Amino acid sequence: MFENIYNSVKTSTCSPRDKALLYVIIFCGPKAKELQYLKPEHLSADEDSITINFENRSIKIEDVGARFAISNWAYTVNQQSFGCPIFSSTRKNGAFTRKPLSAVYMNKILREVFPGKNIRDFRRDFIDKVLKENDCKKTIKQQIGLGSDSALLHYTSS
Repeated sequence: MFENIYNSVKTSTCSPRDKALLYVIIFCGPKAKELQYLKPEHLSADEDSITINFENRSIKIEDVGARFAISNWAYTVNQQSFGCPIFSSTRKNGAFTRKPLSAVYMNKILREVFPGKNIRDFRRDFIDKVLKENDCKKTIKQQIGLGSDSALLHYTSS
């Protein structure tokens, strides 16, 4: 299943910004607000991975294609408009507005590659994967970005 999703992004003809957005969505399961606040300085990379540092959690991505797309797009944003959100809207001439994409527009981009899906669907898929792969409450809360056991109950009692 995940391989099909990954291949859909990999073979899509969308722009570099949109491809980086899709990779972050499928590998990190973010909320729309997390995507809107993401800036180049929230990324850290080494030779084997890129880490996306959201406000309340960090997710490491080791996939080469995803790392390349995300880091190249962040570099482009930094070069053209330092301090601008990574997923900013652009003007017709390609210049960044320095305003983050709306959740509605991010979902529109997502639906071009995955019809009928939205950011919440990928967040839920990510959470389900984290719950299946981990037994430790602390690890689960860190990866999902939750601060309390009662918040975790929301996801585990369904």
